Amino acid sequence: MDSLPAWIASCLDERYSHEFDFRGVDVVRLPKPEHLPEVREAIERHEAAMRCASAEQLKPALAKLRMLTKSAGESEQQGAMRAAAYLEMLQQWPADVALHVLATQASQSTFWPSWAELEDRLGFYAQRRKARLGALVRMVQQMEVRDD
Repeated sequence: MDSLPAWIASCLDERYSHEFDFRGVDVVRLPKPEHLPEVREAIERHEAAMRCASAEQLKPALAKLRMLTKSAGESEQQGAMRAAAYLEMLQQWPADVALHVLATQASQSTFWPSWAELEDRLGFYAQRRKARLGALVRMVQQMEVRDD
């Protein structure tokens, strides 16, 4: 919640399981009505941070990962088809998260990753931001209902 002003962050609470797995973000109190514009600005910043990467951004990172990992007996055509499928799926994730996962995956595994492996890491890095955005949207909705 470092990306939020302290007074907005103090209105939210992150939930964790007994095993310390992240579970979500709750709205624990509402800011004063006059702070509605600032909360909306925080939503805009989070939405901007959730913007997906373009194919042009992802292609070099995907190609580099391909060169840094081993593939299990695929033909060049199969590898190209797999990379195209991954490219399509990666474009659904925040740009910085997708690029980070691609840049660090070769340090995680010697082999070309399955989509499930990448998706697990993508989800891990994007989950808090996505949950904060959802909580901020709920906060604004509750503030608007309160003010009607």
